[in-house]
Amino acid sequence: MLLEESLTNLDEVIIVSESPISKKNDTINFKTKFFTNGTEQTVEELLKKIPGLSINSEGTIKVGNQEIEKLMIDGDDLFEKGYKILSKNMPAYPIEEVEILQRYSNNRLLKDIEESNKVALNLKLDEKFKRIWFGNAEMGIGNDNFYQIKGNLMNFGKKDKYYFLTNLNSIGYDATGDIQQLIESFRFNEPGTIGDNQKVTDLIDLSFENLNFKRSRTNFNNAELVSLNAIFNPTEKLKIKTLGFFNWDENDFFRNSIDIVNVNNTSFTNTEIYKVRNKNRVAFGKLDLTYNISKIKMIEATTKFNSGDYNDGSSLLFNGNSTIENLQHQNTLFDQKINYTNKFKDTKVFLLTGRFIHEKTPQNYRVNQFYFQDLFEDSETINNVKQKSSNQMQFFGFNAHLLDRKTNGNLLELQIGNEYRKDQLRTKFSLLEDKYNLNNPKGFQNEARYIVSDLYLKSKYRYKLGDFSLTGKVDLHQLFNRLEELDNKTKQNPFFVNPGIGLDWKIDDKNKIITSYSYNTTNAKILDVYNKFVLIGFRSFSAGTGDLNQLDASSALLNYQLGNWSDRLFCKYVFALQ
Repeated sequence: MLLEESLTNLDEVIIVSESPISKKNDTINFKTKFFTNGTEQTVEELLKKIPGLSINSEGTIKVGNQEIEKLMIDGDDLFEKGYKILSKNMPAYPIEEVEILQRYSNNRLLKDIEESNKVALNLKLDEKFKRIWFGNAEMGIGNDNFYQIKGNLMNFGKKDKYYFLTNLNSIGYDATGDIQQLIESFRFNEPGTIGDNQKVTDLIDLSFENLNFKRSRTNFNNAELVSLNAIFNPTEKLKIKTLGFFNWDENDFFRNSIDIVNVNNTSFTNTEIYKVRNKNRVAFGKLDLTYNISKIKMIEATTKFNSGDYNDGSSLLFNGNSTIENLQHQNTLFDQKINYTNKFKDTKVFLLTGRFIHEKTPQNYRVNQFYFQDLFEDSETINNVKQKSSNQMQFFGFNAHLLDRKTNGNLLELQIGNEYRKDQLRTKFSLLEDKYNLNNPKGFQNEARYIVSDLYLKSKYRYKLGDFSLTGKVDLHQLFNRLEELDNKTKQNPFFVNPGIGLDWKIDDKNKIITSYSYNTTNAKILDVYNKFVLIGFRSFSAGTGDLNQLDASSALLNYQLGNWSDRLFCKYVFALQ
């Protein structure tokens, strides 16, 4: 048999492989279909499957060891630090991609100018779920009156976005996370931020302690949540965000304990039955306006209003002796912030920010026992006490901030501003026999007004030299303090300097060292300076110094990072000294 040679032409074969993970600049993209199996009900359950992301039992989302700044949908954000409302309720099925945004800037004009290590998440929807109404609803009823009803209705278009949700349950599911993260969003050390650390502190708190169990197992609740949210783009330059949040909740806590003590020849037994019930109604509204004057100029305005009504009660039966506490309190907050940004050069940005906050937290506290026989004379007939208090604050501040990124990567920051805060604290403590007021003892009534004006100049310079970055800062503060009480008026005008220095060393791609040292002088707050006693618990009083003062403190930090968040081995070692 004779073989003959022949030629055969083969058409080219193109193999296309879709990568589950891709990276472009500061954005890392994950296609969800490669990491999920269809059993994920909520966004939170979906994100647990994404490599490098971790979510703890409270719903906090982290990239590596760092909490995210926000959770967006197709580039738009609704809840800021209150993102748990979205992650715990929104269904997972319309999500096609998850983006991790590194070196994220909340202000688009600050991108690549500010020194940012923030991270944010962006959820990209499947195209078939855009510009249509869709959602889901679930209902379940069990034994012992346990129930859960939840629903989501949404429409995400190019110009308008709507997201409505409700969750009613008594199964211990926390559908909101810490709602204070939504009401009082805090941005630390960010350009254009002022007043985020201004709030009123309650005198008395009847919240219960956390046990060493998963929260859903010990959260005996009766929660009702409704949230209505929308984003409108009436023009190419104007964006409007509206948020309405209504939450009703009732939480119960129980603890029974028996302690048997044997010391030498003495032995005794303590029995305790402790119950706490917290009821709250919270209504929160927020309006965000963003107007892009041009590509380099922008105005942002945020208006917040919060109204909270709380009714807390506790019952302690200790060795047969009953102590019952009742605390009724409210919180009313109005917050207005306006920010102007001008990127007048490619590497230079000027920000001007103004903010006004008014907050008040009246409290009405009563306890059915009298434990202070040694403090007050003629106390034989006294059998219960009460205290009414009013703590309110007004804040106004403005801040002018200049950022100048040099061509060599160095960054200069200059700030000048003033913060004005006026606190008013009123307390009335009463000794009673049944319902009759017998005495309002002197030295236990407060009428204090505390005014602080802080005029400051802040400077900061970050110098880069290869793998090293050296940061130095100096803050100058001129304070004008005034404390007015019924029998005393005090003024003080201290001046102080807060310096700091830091060094970053990127040894290689997997090893980093961050060190810093700072010296800080902190001004006293209203709860530090009032001079009469206030009741802070059923058997505890507290009093301020009655004088104006400051607290000096030094802090040092050493941080070593091994690996990156996407590596199999990633850890941080932090040593702090204060």
